[in-house]
Amino acid sequence: MKYIFLLLVLLLTSCAGDISSVKSEEIFEQEIVVSSWAIIPEQIMNTDTENTPLSDDCLVFDNFSESSDYKWGIVNDGVMWGKSQWTSSIADEKLIFSWTIVTRWGGFSSLRAWLELWIITDYNSVKLRAKSDWREYRITLRDNQWGNISHRLIIPFVTPGEFEEISINFTDLEPAYFGRIVKADPFEKESARGIWVILSDWVDWEFSLEIDEVKFCN
Repeated sequence: MKYIFLLLVLLLTSCAGDISSVKSEEIFEQEIVVSSWAIIPEQIMNTDTENTPLSDDCLVFDNFSESSDYKWGIVNDGVMWGKSQWTSSIADEKLIFSWTIVTRWGGFSSLRAWLELWIITDYNSVKLRAKSDWREYRITLRDNQWGNISHRLIIPFVTPGEFEEISINFTDLEPAYFGRIVKADPFEKESARGIWVILSDWVDWEFSLEIDEVKFCN
């Protein structure tokens, strides 16, 4: 009888271990879904930034050349049953992000890329060389602050239809919570973890944005 009891204890312990393992995997998958990032973990781990070229005190994050890894995923309002549509492609070493925004049940579409920890610690701004239409795009940076706080600013394009180099200082970024400006700590570049380009101007219409280069500068 004693041996039967011991056998039952061993079986229950083994089962508990299996249940614990399955639960942790489910939680991990849920975190990936809730975070709304459109890049699988393997892509994050394999992103090689150690050999990213430096120029004029800048770190070139992406110039969309044939030799650079594709870093960008797309998240749109489909996560909340929205109907906006998008497409992205690389042509002539430029990232083309386009299609249409539908404001009913959503009204946004975004490009998102992960940042390796400490990669922008030595820099004070983000620079884009891009060509916009007349739409109001925002640059958004995420750090490890509590909750879903992001830090964003409207990209100040001046000449739609022409390529421009836009510089945005980290100190000018405004903290926001699900699109609303809130009071929060300033952006912490030491714990930066993501960069987004998002369109959410509540206009039902087509859009087109071409990005030639993204870099971080002093």
